[in-house]
Amino acid sequence: MRHVVKTRQIVHLWAAQRPSQEWARNAQRNLSYNGRVLRSYSTDVARITDYVIAGKTVVLIDNYKYSNTTSRHLHEARSALDSHVYFAFHVPFTNPRTSDDHKRNAESLWDDYAAKKAWYTNKKRVWSSFRGVEAVTDDLQQTLQLHLDHFNAYNRYVWKKRGYKGFFITDDTKDMLRVTAEKSVKYYAESAAREEKQRLARIKANRENLVKWLDGENVYIRSWDTDGVYLRLVPRADGPIIQTTRGAEIPEGHGQRIWAFIQMLRECGETYQHNGHTQHVGQFRVDSIDEEYTLHAGCHHISYSRMYEFALKAWGE
Repeated sequence: MRHVVKTRQIVHLWAAQRPSQEWARNAQRNLSYNGRVLRSYSTDVARITDYVIAGKTVVLIDNYKYSNTTSRHLHEARSALDSHVYFAFHVPFTNPRTSDDHKRNAESLWDDYAAKKAWYTNKKRVWSSFRGVEAVTDDLQQTLQLHLDHFNAYNRYVWKKRGYKGFFITDDTKDMLRVTAEKSVKYYAESAAREEKQRLARIKANRENLVKWLDGENVYIRSWDTDGVYLRLVPRADGPIIQTTRGAEIPEGHGQRIWAFIQMLRECGETYQHNGHTQHVGQFRVDSIDEEYTLHAGCHHISYSRMYEFALKAWGE
């Protein structure tokens, strides 16, 4: 089992939590994981806990503003976590040991909720001018409720996991957070249009990079700005590998085998669900192949049409 792997593959191995792969690091030694803990440089930045909320495993992710490199590591870690499997909290303490640590985490989640509420309920918000206030009311309420539920879920986690009393924010704390949030509204309003322009520019640049990436160039792809997962075949000294736009890599032979398996399922009109009999692709496990013949493996959800395009180009089939 390889323990020194590509940087973007570290987070996928960490999220997969396979017993046979307890640790791994990248060649630069600035990203690694050991068991449930993900580290950027020497800092623990994310931790998969042993607690479950609504059938999902709780993950604590550091919300501190680190360097650009560590911030990118955190973004990729969040992207690698399957939302059907994990329940992630972005908090100051990823290994809270005391009641005060949990209280700081709860207050941070409340601060996030209060800031978003101030922004969403501000009538002068930039984007309301072209969508209309009435058109977005339901979306706003759902978003705010989601953040509030997130805060309440953390309180339940604290009470059941640690036996601490739930942390309910006092009126004085709410007033303090409200003032802080109101100060940020002006900044958000002024930056919203600029960020939207930058986002569109990034998407355009990412599309151009995707074309280069598919042609074999080593360019960085923002996987969250692409319409699903793309595949390419990359030559290596020890044999070609299949690489995804999310940074995962598997041997070409594994890809051919799982493609043949999908074709067999399609011909028989059957699906696949991991239930003791395991289909592996490289270091990863296939979770399921649904009725649309989309392959699900961790954070990778690859459509049949995308796999067909790749197989046609790579193997002529």
